[in-house]
Amino acid sequence: YRRVAHSLCQKFYWKNMNLDIKDLVRTCRDCHLAHTRRQISSHTFSAKAEQLPPRQAYGIDFYGHAKGEILVAIDLCTREVTLWFLKNRKQDLVCKALLSNIIFQKGVPLTFRNDNAAEFVHGVVSSMNTYLGIEQISTGGYNARGNATVERFMQHLTANLTKCTKDEYDHIDLYLQAIAFAHNTSFSST
Repeated sequence: YRRVAHSLCQKFYWKNMNLDIKDLVRTCRDCHLAHTRRQISSHTFSAKAEQLPPRQAYGIDFYGHAKGEILVAIDLCTREVTLWFLKNRKQDLVCKALLSNIIFQKGVPLTFRNDNAAEFVHGVVSSMNTYLGIEQISTGGYNARGNATVERFMQHLTANLTKCTKDEYDHIDLYLQAIAFAHNTSFSST
């Protein structure tokens, strides 16, 4: 009912609106069948992993840019995204970015999930993870389903970058936080 209520409240309001929507959704035959089908499918076809609380698991990946790289870290519980513009993918820059904006500000997470990029799985980043006790889950190469939350955000990032002017794109480091803010403050069912 939350999705229906969110959509309706954008243009309409009436007394006891939420109660009416709940009652309608509860009595809707199609909604009930769809919910039951989803519930049965999820139990049948997926092994449900226990979800960690906020700030305990992050998905990380790179997004290529003409003048460098955009490092993306997304909280796998809350979907809060953090973005950095790096001149290159060197391990020391990646390590500094993760330390300064994740670990020192939000605490040491339990898990980083990433693809098999050398910048994440070898060298100083790997040493940092070992030292801090961060489990590093690697999807073993590019696998969009293995790091799906980050890959889904990459679609949003692509949509934002294609709307930039040439000047904005050339100076994307000035606009990344606005993109992160737009994502972090938009309504999400999670």
